[in-house]
Amino acid sequence: MTKRLLDITLTIATRFGGKVINFLSFIIVLRELSLPDNALYGYIFSITLIFSTLLDVGLRNSLAVTIGSNPKDLQKHTQFGFIFWIAASLVSIPLCYAGLAYSGLDADLNALLTPTVILLSSLLYIRIMQGPILGSGLIGVFNKSEIASRVFLLAGTVTLVSLPDAFTLKSAVWLLAISQSTSALYLFWLQRKNIFSGWSRPTGSLQLIKRGAVFMLAVLLMTASKRISFIAVGHVTDDSSAGLFFGLQRFTEIITEVGMAVAVVAFSYAVRAKDNNSALQSVIAPTRISVTFFVVLAV
Repeated sequence: MTKRLLDITLTIATRFGGKVINFLSFIIVLRELSLPDNALYGYIFSITLIFSTLLDVGLRNSLAVTIGSNPKDLQKHTQFGFIFWIAASLVSIPLCYAGLAYSGLDADLNALLTPTVILLSSLLYIRIMQGPILGSGLIGVFNKSEIASRVFLLAGTVTLVSLPDAFTLKSAVWLLAISQSTSALYLFWLQRKNIFSGWSRPTGSLQLIKRGAVFMLAVLLMTASKRISFIAVGHVTDDSSAGLFFGLQRFTEIITEVGMAVAVVAFSYAVRAKDNNSALQSVIAPTRISVTFFVVLAV
């Protein structure tokens, strides 16, 4: 129980700290870019989150559940996640092109397509390959993979601001893409031995996808419900209104996204429980702590 409470506390601190860093970076972006550019920045942020959730097909959760109950299959399932990521990354190219081309905003495809693809591919790698981490109960590694991109983003944002005429929409999107790549590379470095140490036959891969699809639909609907309103506003109002709407939306999401991180910790313990009763008991403490914390914070 002590370790669980410590994991929850560190996750809240890491996630909340990361969101504060994100918010500081976002405030700078909002001040430095025009509202029309903010609208496009927000649109790229939104579609990459939706596409990464869709292309992930719930593998993060599915891999975590499978590895949590069968730790000996860690290498096989890690390799499958990596292979699936390569295939999904190829699909991300036409998705990003279509998303930018038919955005209804004044998007420069030549300047923005490459960083958008890198951003989506990095987000996708993090989503999928956090599955083996959660299934193995490595909450510390999970927290580090979450905070690495935030720290890099803030440092890069401050650097761009300090350079004359360096802060543009293109540089801001590139910075966002590179910051996510740092977390993806961190996970890859930790998992490289399991990925490349002798290939295992990917048995049960179809079952992984089927199980994950149930998770994916729920998460996709949750993600899309928050993003679709912004995309709709971008189509029915001018770019300045869309940029302002995105700013207000990001402001309200900080606390809720910290809550999701606490849920991930509870999930990691639940998938490694021996039975349903133990799984339920492992969720009770995180729920009590997080609800108390967020009520106090909200007040």
